[in-house]
Amino acid sequence: MSLLFNKTTIYSFLLLLIFSFQILPQQQDFRFEHFTVSDGLPHNHIRCILQDHLGFLWFTTQIGLVKYDGYDFKTYLPVPGDTNSIQTRSPYWVIEDHLGDLWISSREEGLIMFERETETFKHYTHNDNNPGSIISNFTYHIYEDKAGTLWISVIDDGMVKFDRETESFTNYRNEPGDNNSLSSNRINIITEASDSNLWIGTSDGLNKFDRKTSKSVRYYNEPGNPNSLISNSIQEIIEDHSGNLWIATTNGLSKFDYKNNIWKNYVNVPGVQNSLSQNNIVVVFEDKSNRIWAGSRYGGLNLFDSNLDGFFHFRSDPNNPESINSDYVVSMNEDNTGVLWVGCWLSGLNKIDIYSNKFKHYKNVPGNTNSLSNNWVWCLYTDSEGIVWIGTRGGGLNRFDPEKEIFTTYIFNSGDPSSISDNSVGYIFEDSRNNLWVGTDNGLNILNRATNKFSRYYIEREDERNIQNGSIMSLVEDSLGNLWIATYTGGLIRLKLNSIRSDFFSFERLSYINFNLSIFSNFFKNKLF
Repeated sequence: MSLLFNKTTIYSFLLLLIFSFQILPQQQDFRFEHFTVSDGLPHNHIRCILQDHLGFLWFTTQIGLVKYDGYDFKTYLPVPGDTNSIQTRSPYWVIEDHLGDLWISSREEGLIMFERETETFKHYTHNDNNPGSIISNFTYHIYEDKAGTLWISVIDDGMVKFDRETESFTNYRNEPGDNNSLSSNRINIITEASDSNLWIGTSDGLNKFDRKTSKSVRYYNEPGNPNSLISNSIQEIIEDHSGNLWIATTNGLSKFDYKNNIWKNYVNVPGVQNSLSQNNIVVVFEDKSNRIWAGSRYGGLNLFDSNLDGFFHFRSDPNNPESINSDYVVSMNEDNTGVLWVGCWLSGLNKIDIYSNKFKHYKNVPGNTNSLSNNWVWCLYTDSEGIVWIGTRGGGLNRFDPEKEIFTTYIFNSGDPSSISDNSVGYIFEDSRNNLWVGTDNGLNILNRATNKFSRYYIEREDERNIQNGSIMSLVEDSLGNLWIATYTGGLIRLKLNSIRSDFFSFERLSYINFNLSIFSNFFKNKLF
């Protein structure tokens, strides 16, 4: 099945042509789409969200592991008598490792690996007779470091390291009297920072763990010292693009510049609009645009603004169906299209397209010459000068200057041989010599931008091997300066730019293939040159 998250489409540009991005949107700019049990989820409590390398979204819920392909939800549940099925109804964490395998933690079934090819599950559970088995079946957080090693937190039993070759586990615990051991056996989060250390958040402090020595450096809240951790009860840790650690705790959010040992803490301050919405921060997340999000318990979602050094808030509003559906946020992730997914306690899933209201609309306005000539947009091209060229179906070619917001329209005129050859424009391309080529349903055009006049190149049938249709679908320039032209049902043409004449090119009867834009472009980019 082709995945929703891997699809691209020209049609999304038909009316929404020019983005007008803002650095930080206001609250009303976001629309939250909701998914609950009525949409196919087995439960409304979403614990963890993952998108794998194939584009599938995975969710752990209170009663099952869920895969979402963009259309349907598939739930994995225990099958009585089938040891290859998942043996837990209560998965906690799910990650994908560098090999593409999924690993799942659970409350009662230890560590679980999902084998994609067979759609079966392999279980690693505690065995009293095997000292190399996992120390407990109550697993929580899973992390794969840059070396490919898996680290798993085990509730009230510290953490374990998994050796893939021997399929054995090594346990690391708090040892009373040893200040170089972990600060607590209740580990909530494990992450690796750019300093190559593991940073481990527990219910009693932060640990910097050196994997070579197996020793920890502990960080605690120091009452009265603002240059310390805000709270010892840690729920989430991430490292941002600048190398700062963001640490979500039950009593606020800490930003830690560990290279310079500088702490900056954020809490809710009553009456201060841009302070945290609530102090119990469950999840902190950095999206692909380097924005920091903090999800709270009963305080909704916070978006950090570095200019304000504060937060914008997103709260559930029963009078607004497009608001977040709960103020208790427990998980976040971003798919490869830039859509954010937010899991809420007992309220299902939220999908946020952060650019859903970031479009400025340009369309045809009858009688207004400074508007788009036709609303049926076929293609877009931005040239080397930043001018946007828009090909329409029946409305000719449009030139748009985004700085001045001025449209210029080029229309076919039967009495003017220097006008564009047809009003249906399917492809626009600027070559290495800055010539602007325009493919239409009736031949190829080159625009002299100094005079705004076109030279036309019609594709005529000369013999049974030559082109049979003049509708231009795609153009690609090769490394030798030749222009390759794909046509609809009519074949492939090579245009030698230095001679401005076309030579028919036959390659395994490609002249009878209906060329696709992306396939054509990749074909020449990857295969011929």
